[in-house]
Amino acid sequence: MAEKLKSHGEGGTAPTSYTETHEVLLKAVRAGRNVLIEGPHGAGKTALVRSVADVAQLDLKYFSASTLDPFADLVGIPVPLLEGESRRVVFLRPEAVNQAQLLFFDELNRAHPRVLNAVFELIQFRSINGELLNRLHSVVAAINPANAGYQVQELDPGLVDRFHLYLPFREGPDRKWFLGEFGDSIGSALLDWYYTDLDAKQRALISNRRLEYIGRCLQDGIDAQFALPPGESLPLASLLARVREDCGLPKIEDFVRDPAQFTEAVARDIRVATRFAQLWPMMSPAQKCHVKELILEIHPEALVAAMANTPFVVEHTVKAIGGREGQEEAAAFKDLLDQRLTRVRPQMQSTNGKPTPGR
Repeated sequence: MAEKLKSHGEGGTAPTSYTETHEVLLKAVRAGRNVLIEGPHGAGKTALVRSVADVAQLDLKYFSASTLDPFADLVGIPVPLLEGESRRVVFLRPEAVNQAQLLFFDELNRAHPRVLNAVFELIQFRSINGELLNRLHSVVAAINPANAGYQVQELDPGLVDRFHLYLPFREGPDRKWFLGEFGDSIGSALLDWYYTDLDAKQRALISNRRLEYIGRCLQDGIDAQFALPPGESLPLASLLARVREDCGLPKIEDFVRDPAQFTEAVARDIRVATRFAQLWPMMSPAQKCHVKELILEIHPEALVAAMANTPFVVEHTVKAIGGREGQEEAAAFKDLLDQRLTRVRPQMQSTNGKPTPGR
């Protein structure tokens, strides 16, 4: 099988954030590697590839594989050509294909078999019908998981094997992107609402794209209810309250810039502690490492909420520390945090009616 990506980033796992995934894809494309990205609908796979193409300054040709005509759009229309007494067939294809440096096949596992056969040759030989595409640098494809209720097909193992990297992409909304797109007020409100006000089942209903659409409604003055999945009811009142809120609470950048400044506030001020706990899962691995001392000081009530809402955050933080500061430092942090969790376990049981997540 292809070089399945299991050894990048903290602790020997696949990328755990949009930023890391972007970094891996950018390195792969610059190195001329072919990459297969798998992720759910609305995760931002297409936007990720477009961004990488822009940063790498590569001419991108996008294909929606499900509607792609293998001859008119890719292989070319066969046309007989007379040259004196000899005759040969040439394939006339869009010039954009010949000039592309990066070919991107979106929804590849919805494509017609003839499209897949053409992609076979492309990703292995950089050619179509034996004709070399001299400018082509890399081929990237995106698929939805075959076992998650999508109307897709399993890709031929031989085709999958021709991709150098297999990149899973399942990360939640990216903080940097949402703040850049919507500004601090709406962007922060959307992220805090998603990570804090929604439970795991509700978050599963809201793809990154769906969260973007909700933000567009807020920008345009349209009732965000119309952007929700059909038949679903989510706590929009808390989102609107967050948009209106202007309480001057710290941002990620504030906590990271000077963690020591917030040591006492995180331990004693429930508002500041709750804010820190909300932002903790959204931090990059480097940022998690930088504030690890603050994590150990979080007010018990805020720690309870963080573990209940985002139980994965501890694992991600330990991996981040291990990757940057060594496994010994990661183990020491985990031991101290476990001791802290043991002390607050009764509160977690009374809050959730079940044992501490992950224990």
